[in-house]
Amino acid sequence: MKLGSRAPLAYHRAKVAQQHQDTLDYENRILHSPGRAIDWGSYTVHGRYHVIHNSHAAAYDAVKHRGAYEDGVICSTCWEHASREYGPDVPECHTCSDWGGCGSNCTRGPLLSVACKPCGWEVRFT
Repeated sequence: MKLGSRAPLAYHRAKVAQQHQDTLDYENRILHSPGRAIDWGSYTVHGRYHVIHNSHAAAYDAVKHRGAYEDGVICSTCWEHASREYGPDVPECHTCSDWGGCGSNCTRGPLLSVACKPCGWEVRFT
């Protein structure tokens, strides 16, 4: 074994330990801006709300928030789902119109606002 071969393993262990700590922080409602990787995915903080990223978010959401998964947008104050308002639908993309589904919601209009009704705030995008 070479002398320097332990450094990558130590780095990996430290990274896994930090990710686990970040997961514990998230579960205790401690957010780190601009976001972190956590054991089941990642999140990004956007002022009053944060967005859960990863396909595992739906499973986590069902367990932790006892509700339906709604795009993973969570109020950073009360930790309830924040609602999104979108503009009018747009025409489907070239892939969908010629060959079938592109795998995304390409006809969804632009995001107009994110709001938390229990906390009474709304962020509008223009």
